[in-house]
Amino acid sequence: MRNLARIEKFLATSRAQFLAVADRISDARWLESPAEDVWSAGAITAHVGIIEESIILGCKKVTQSDPRPISALKKIHLPLALATWRRKKIRSPIPLQQERVHDRKRSYASLQETRQASLAFMESLHDRDLRAHRFPHPIFGSLNIYEWYWFIGYHELRHRKQLCELVEIFHR
Repeated sequence: MRNLARIEKFLATSRAQFLAVADRISDARWLESPAEDVWSAGAITAHVGIIEESIILGCKKVTQSDPRPISALKKIHLPLALATWRRKKIRSPIPLQQERVHDRKRSYASLQETRQASLAFMESLHDRDLRAHRFPHPIFGSLNIYEWYWFIGYHELRHRKQLCELVEIFHR
């Protein structure tokens, strides 16, 4: 079994860093997109929550049955910290749901609700070794449940950088 406390601490840190930057965007500009194909802070926040929910759904699905064997070669992947790299735009395979884009208060409440559900699910599996339960990421390949939880934090840090870009645009 992996050290879930380290994962929980990382998730708390990544969330705090995300929100610290999000707090720098005014309520008046929260839903403003500064250019075509540039998400608003509300859209970025909705996306982060949608992706976390989708990851947890995948985790729930694969933990409901016995793990499938996978070769050692398929277990090798790039470091998950590369998910924070913003030099190349990556289109999410999960579309943004416009009905999930809300004002700051509702956005933060939705993120908090999603995180509580994620942590509750992780806690419900604390007595199981989840390394053999895997499903694929479109870029990183096969990740086990622990790696997916680490990815949630790195994904949030990637979008923290995107929020930093918005802050810079809005404060010019």
